[in-house]
Amino acid sequence: MGVPPAPSPPSWPHCGFYADPATDPVGCRGIHVAGHAACLAHLTDTHRDSYLASLTPAADIDHRGTPFTEELLCRLLDALRDPTTTGPRFGTALFHGAQFSGDVSFERAEFGAAWFYEAQFSNDTSFVGAQFGDAGFGSAQFSGEARFSGARFSGPASFESVQFSGLADFNNAQFARRVARFGKAQFSGLALFRSVQFFGPAQFGEAQFSGITQFTGAQFSDNARFRDVQFSDSVDFFMARFSGDAWFDLARFSGDTQFLETQFLGPARFLSARFSGPARFGKAQFSGTARFDGAQFSVEPWFGPIACAGVLDLSGAVFAVPVTLEIAAYEVRCVRTQWESTATVRLRYATADLSYAVLSAP
Repeated sequence: MGVPPAPSPPSWPHCGFYADPATDPVGCRGIHVAGHAACLAHLTDTHRDSYLASLTPAADIDHRGTPFTEELLCRLLDALRDPTTTGPRFGTALFHGAQFSGDVSFERAEFGAAWFYEAQFSNDTSFVGAQFGDAGFGSAQFSGEARFSGARFSGPASFESVQFSGLADFNNAQFARRVARFGKAQFSGLALFRSVQFFGPAQFGEAQFSGITQFTGAQFSDNARFRDVQFSDSVDFFMARFSGDAWFDLARFSGDTQFLETQFLGPARFLSARFSGPARFGKAQFSGTARFDGAQFSVEPWFGPIACAGVLDLSGAVFAVPVTLEIAAYEVRCVRTQWESTATVRLRYATADLSYAVLSAP
């Protein structure tokens, strides 16, 4: 068996505290505090006190790779606290690869830009009410609760490949007219996006939601991408509003899925999506086209009443269970649709195309 490669040092000048040529040649990965040869965690008490005393609200800080105890983080936040708002205020904050032990609270903090790529949060973490310019959390790990409720993101926000092991709370968060990326993020616990507002594109492609997921009342003002997303438990889009394109192509819904009273103002796509649990679209409204080409429904869906101003396309869809469709639409297409059990179709206003449809039961 080969010897595992030695860990690579970071790209910045690092502390090296506790380095051991045999077991850990890199040691502490924290970046040097300017003018010193150690990171903030391993400065002498005198030098640490002097550095913290030199900080003022809105200062740029760089603590990449630095290990933070709860006490050390509190001292840093206190040094940056704005007396007019009582919250800490950062210019550009660099926390790439930092490790946070103990509970972490950035509540009501203000960031000109915040970079937490590959950071590790070992306990509960709160960014409740925080305000961000640009924000990057790509590949970060949250081992406890992660709370971003009421946070405001005025620039691009990246949560790509983030691991949320516990609660992920984005209730009432606002993402401005820049892209919000959650692609390949993993949500292992309860994921809350109730009344969240995405004013720019929202990208969730290949994200995995293992626990209960709620987008109740969420607003998507631009395009929303949920391609190849996995929802392993129940997911709720009750009264959500999609103003741009809403794409759920190849998405997998394993639990109770609710799009009750959801509004789709732009084109909606569920191409080849799989619904293994109940799928409820009661009182959903589609202002444009609604495409379910190749979708599979394994448990009895609640598919209506649905209103669609354009074409509702079920071509190639497979209904493995009894289904009742109540649809008011301009046109309903069921080309090569497979009905493996009983089907009741009630249409209003619509013309229907049942070319080559397969009807296995009356």
